[in-house]
Amino acid sequence: MLFADAWTQVPEWCMYSGSTLKEPDYVDPVELEDGTPSMEELWNGDAELKWRTFLDCIHPVLKETKIRSLPSHLVVPVAILFYLQCSQPKPALKDWEMNALIAAVLSPIRDDLNQIRALALPRIDARAVHVAAIFMKGLVNFYFLIAACDFPVERKNCVPWAFWDGKVFHHYYLRAKSGAKVEDLCEHK
Repeated sequence: MLFADAWTQVPEWCMYSGSTLKEPDYVDPVELEDGTPSMEELWNGDAELKWRTFLDCIHPVLKETKIRSLPSHLVVPVAILFYLQCSQPKPALKDWEMNALIAAVLSPIRDDLNQIRALALPRIDARAVHVAAIFMKGLVNFYFLIAACDFPVERKNCVPWAFWDGKVFHHYYLRAKSGAKVEDLCEHK
């Protein structure tokens, strides 16, 4: 996308078993299914090109879904969750962890500061903190993608406070870990 005339390897520093982080891994760019527009084409293009490119960068299957019909503040978190579960051969998160993320994003508690303050967490779970960090790192990367695509999603719907609260997530994470089903987490709504 960035290089209209030639492909260039991209240096990435990724933490994984065996990585020393002394030198980057060099990754070959992947051609998008519908072709890869240059930045000039993308930024001067119509809204449909920006939207298709955004979805194609996440996963080609995503553009065949009804993500565009979601309430605008849910597009980014749904896209992040889709990416976490579908972009790798093996999902990044367990099903119940996904349920906790879904419940946290949809929770009406998230919009009420008094209810958030009243939430009592019996303990802090290290894995919950890790899952929240994965989600937030995903959000940062998605913001870069959305900016590169010239904001097919409004900026106000790309900020964490539009759909996220860490304490609310932790509350749902602990409930999900204890066996609560997604229907119960979402209060059957």
